[in-house]
Amino acid sequence: MEHVVVAFPGLAAWLIVGIGTLLLGIVTYGGQQVLKRLDTQDHALEAIRSLLASEVHKLREMQHAIDLRVTKIEVACAWLHKPNGDRE
Repeated sequence: MEHVVVAFPGLAAWLIVGIGTLLLGIVTYGGQQVLKRLDTQDHALEAIRSLLASEVHKLREMQHAIDLRVTKIEVACAWLHKPNGDRE
């Protein structure tokens, strides 16, 4: 191999540059594919996040409605359990 490099130094340089360029191209392509996959995952996670946020909002509304009902029931029970003279 040394004889070829000594005999054709320009060819050896072009081979090294060509192999380096090929490796850089492969790494760049792989990096782009990884970034595309991560972008797809980001979109999916964003959709999941907004779905969960809407569900949490619905659950908070339901909890508030239940709290109002419990309060009304407690007030009614307290009013019914007062002695007859204390009712207004």
